[in-house]
Amino acid sequence: MHERLRVYPRIFIALYVLIGGWWILSGPGLLDRGGNPVGGDFITFWAAGSMWLDGVPHQAWDLDLIHLAESATLGSELPADAAYGWFYPPPAMLGAGLLALLPYSVSLAAWLLGSAGLYALVCRTIRPDALSLGLALAFPGLFQNLIHGQNGCLTMALLGGGLLLLERRPWLAGVVLGLLVYKPHLLPVVGIALVAGRHGRAALGLGLSAVSLVVASAALVGMDSWFAFVDAVPFAMSIVDHAGPEWWSKMPSTAAAVRLLGGSSPMAQGANALVALGAVVTTGWLWVRGVSTERRYSALVVTALLATPYAFHYDLTVLALPLLWLAPWNGRERGLAALLWLSPVLILVVARLTGVQLGPVLLLALLAVCLRER
Repeated sequence: MHERLRVYPRIFIALYVLIGGWWILSGPGLLDRGGNPVGGDFITFWAAGSMWLDGVPHQAWDLDLIHLAESATLGSELPADAAYGWFYPPPAMLGAGLLALLPYSVSLAAWLLGSAGLYALVCRTIRPDALSLGLALAFPGLFQNLIHGQNGCLTMALLGGGLLLLERRPWLAGVVLGLLVYKPHLLPVVGIALVAGRHGRAALGLGLSAVSLVVASAALVGMDSWFAFVDAVPFAMSIVDHAGPEWWSKMPSTAAAVRLLGGSSPMAQGANALVALGAVVTTGWLWVRGVSTERRYSALVVTALLATPYAFHYDLTVLALPLLWLAPWNGRERGLAALLWLSPVLILVVARLTGVQLGPVLLLALLAVCLRER
């Protein structure tokens, strides 16, 4: 079994390189074979950053204007219905501006290699053996994140890195976790866990870090950008709520599962809120009880995914953390571990074939594992 587990990751990685390389290189210019930007959603990060450098950062939240900036970057007109909008809060613009200092292709390479390197570093810190690292590098979540040019690797590295520092360097842990301010829904979940676990210094560090970034963005990017962000939020939420099965099949959330089954938007949001509340209470209880760090940290990761209605398959990159923390997986848990490892691809395939979103089911099963003594 161990020998096969050493071989399979190499096969997966080779397939990723071959398929991904063919898909990217067989397209014209900066477009891939499917006519989408090379680097996927990274085009939005780079275009938003370039708009800040051009002195009009608030225009990045205007879908039509950023569409023009993206098309100009690619040297080719994107389809009118291409969904590459910028809906992150202004602190994210600080990082986007740094990326836009480099030419697009160079910046994309630096982004992918840098964020994947941080992902690998955290994985190696948790479990330094070659087998675990191989499985982590072959994780379909990593491939989905890289092919979409998304920030899942960075989110995983900040969340995992902050938690790894928590016991030894609580102030620094809080500062690192506060950098997740570009994912606003994560901060309350992490903050509740830190308070429940009586990690006061880390909670204070998180708050100071997040507030500092908010203040810095207001000073450097401008209050107009904050107003534009607030105005864009309802529109961004409505896009996802009414996007249809093609998008919902990619979303491992309770809301997407309800929508795929024919539920209304209010019903979906209500169900997601109930599941999120249950997950937050469960995770808070684990942190209050002071169970093993592996179980507490894993439950927090699961809750972070269940808390938002708007997670996508590339956000499942963070599942590398509980898969490593809870190893070795024994007995019937091995089947769940295998499904979780495959989930960034599996949920998409199953949803499109059956109309059933497995994402929240797998995440709740993982939360149940965190509740049991191991």
